[in-house]
Amino acid sequence: MALDWMFWTWPSAAFFIGLALAITFMTIWDVRSPSVKVKGFLPIPFTRGERFFISVVLFIAVMLIWLAVTDASPLIAVAIGLVVDFVVARYG
Repeated sequence: MALDWMFWTWPSAAFFIGLALAITFMTIWDVRSPSVKVKGFLPIPFTRGERFFISVVLFIAVMLIWLAVTDASPLIAVAIGLVVDFVVARYG
């Protein structure tokens, strides 16, 4: 199989499935209700999709920093990442 070189775990598969579902949902939402640029606490106006992209990048950054700095449970990093994502997506 072409993907034999990859080592898939349930958490990584769940992340990518969730990401695919979120992108699909965002696409359908944007087709039904086109987004406009909104100025929040971020320095320039962004659309919903741009804020979503920033949220995903920040979530990954939180996870990587957490794993590099501490040996504590990654579920705490997931919770922190989701809070950061919500704040950026909603108020960014």
